Parts: sequence; structure tokens; C-alpha cells
Amino acid sequence: MSLVNYSDLKTSVGAWLNRSDLTTVIPDFITLFEAEANRRLRVQEQVVRADATVDAQYVSLPGDFNEMQSFYLKTSPARRLEFITVEELVKKKSEGYSTSGKPRYFSIVGSTAEFLPAPSESFTAELVYFAKVAALSDTNTTNWLLTNHPDIYLYGSLMQSAPYLLDDDRLQVWSSMLEKFMTQIETSSEKKLFSSGVLKARVRRL
Repeated sequence: MSLVNYSDLKTSVGAWLNRSDLTTVIPDFITLFEAEANRRLRVQEQVVRADATVDAQYVSLPGDFNEMQSFYLKTSPARRLEFITVEELVKKKSEGYSTSGKPRYFSIVGSTAEFLPAPSESFTAELVYFAKVAALSDTNTTNWLLTNHPDIYLYGSLMQSAPYLLDDDRLQVWSSMLEKFMTQIETSSEKKLFSSGVLKARVRRL
């Protein structure tokens, strides 16, 4: 059986579970695995480069944003913005740090970036970040993870069936295979990032 698209994956999960009565819940297993993947995976295939307009104290991050790698103002010379925690940002503001000018620091709360000082004009910035795995659906039938690593999608979705099916003696096998393939993709990605010289400190959302 092929594992090329969303329909294939749903069919395969049902076949591996050897159940014909799970049609309505198999999409939930897949969605739950995608949530787990977005919490764990930070690999090369997720790295996205995008431009942003920094023209206010608060700027919305891209809809698929998961974790920051770097943030630059495209000025001359370019300025790399320094990540600080929300607590550090509040402290700097309370100590009288400039409230308007060319941003030097940024922090992240949820889906918004806050800058300090607040921009005194409009700046073009470039951000490099880890994007979320695009959710599969009947209209978005594939993504890079399913195309390149169908085994991870299959075993991850099977693992998410465990709470629904309760005691399944295949759980240990699925868990072992999923962990094996997850580790392989993470190790492979680290090697690629190191060899290309683009590995950077990661900035997590708060």
C-alpha cells in the first residue's frame, strides 16, 4: 500500500489497526500526531525564511511560526535583533530604556513579537524560523513530512490511537519504531545544519 497522500495514510492506519469501524476517528489520530510533531521536531525541512515589516511595537508572527532561529533588520549595516525574555524586556522599559527608535531587542508572546525600542519608522526585517508541519486534510493532501518520512506519520498516528483503543499489545512496537525514526530524522538534520554552518541558537516562544 502506498503512503503518498492523506487518503492513503487514513487507509493505512485503519489497515494496521485491523479495524473497519474507526473511519471517523482516524483523522483525530493524525491530527494528534501532528500536534506532537510540532512540539518536538525542529529539523532542516522546517526552516523558513521570510520578510516582515517592523513598524509598530507589536507585530504578528507568520501563521505557521513555531520557533525562531534569527531575526535581522535589513538596514545598512544589518542589525541582528537580540532575543530577551518578557521579564527582561519589562525590566529594561522600567529602567527608562528608549521607547522609540531602531529596535535592538525582541521578545515573543504567543503569536506576537514585541520590540524594544518600539520602531520610530518602518523597517524591513528578515526572520528565519521553524515552521509548523502543515496539517493534512482532504484539501491539503500532503506535506514534506509525509512525502519524506511516511513511516513517522504512520507510526505516530498509530501511537495516538492507544488511548482510544486502550490496551493494545502492539503499542510498544509502534512506540519503539516511532522513536527510532524520530531520532534518525533529528540526527540527520543536525548533521546537515552543522555542515552548512547555519545552526543557530533557537528562540522559543513564551
